[in-house]
Amino acid sequence: MRNRRYRFRILLTVLCGLVAYCAFVLPPSPQSVAIKVSPEKTISTTHDNGAKFFEWVGLLFLALSVWIWRRELKLTGFGPLSGAPLEQQTPEEFRKDDSPPPPGDSAPKDVAEATSQMNQEEHEGRKQRILELFKKHHALNVSVVSRDLGVTVHTARALLFILMKEGFVRCDGFPRSALYTLASSPENLALDHIRGIVQSEAELDVERRFVRVKHMHEIDGVFEAGNTTYVAEVKYIRQPLSPSRLDDSLLQLLTVAKELRAARLVGILALVVFEDQIIGKVQKSVDQFTYDAGDIDLRILVLSKNELQRTQNK
Repeated sequence: MRNRRYRFRILLTVLCGLVAYCAFVLPPSPQSVAIKVSPEKTISTTHDNGAKFFEWVGLLFLALSVWIWRRELKLTGFGPLSGAPLEQQTPEEFRKDDSPPPPGDSAPKDVAEATSQMNQEEHEGRKQRILELFKKHHALNVSVVSRDLGVTVHTARALLFILMKEGFVRCDGFPRSALYTLASSPENLALDHIRGIVQSEAELDVERRFVRVKHMHEIDGVFEAGNTTYVAEVKYIRQPLSPSRLDDSLLQLLTVAKELRAARLVGILALVVFEDQIIGKVQKSVDQFTYDAGDIDLRILVLSKNELQRTQNK
């Protein structure tokens, strides 16, 4: 059917071209007539013999020969021949890539298969939406996800559980106060690094992240290994570190550490530097800083955000 339509349009194009050719070639040439009204005066007149009319006919049929292929040429107007400024495409025209679909992207064969594919795509879309939410929030809970996606709490919890099993998200405080964070966030990457340090010194018994101590103080990580409790706080560094900011961070860490009861306390302040070119300056500021932590073993780590990400991807 499509080939027949194209053959008909080609035939019309040829006919229009022939008519236009005849209109330009066959009409008689204009004639000039001179009438002498006096010895000194002569009046000349020119008769075009319809040449102007045939010229307009030729132009019209030339325009028609182009207008026949307006869809292929993406024309919405051609002189007096104008269509609507916006026109709905046909399914045959709406194609961005003429290559065949990949093997796993075939069209469904029946309603059941179509429903299954729709559910799967909707499921993947919701998961992607949750990951996008982490660009606005450092942490999420089931209620926030349920409200944003417009799904039930049960569905939101199931989606977060799937993302957790796939390694994109981690959950802390489950089940009472489940808090979900992006596994690849700088906080979690730094805490993973600290956990490695703890495990190199003793056998890790308990690990908790993003907790509140005595309903007053918030801390990023608490690791218990035997009779030693490690208290960890992560700070983002985007510019050279000032002594006052370092002092405030250490004071915050020590205040939380003193609220805990343990035979031995280790405080770890992790400075995650976002720009590698200032790592040297930050490390120099740390080396020149002096502090009194009392009985607490206080450590300051200068970590590169890019290096943490590279280590995770290995």
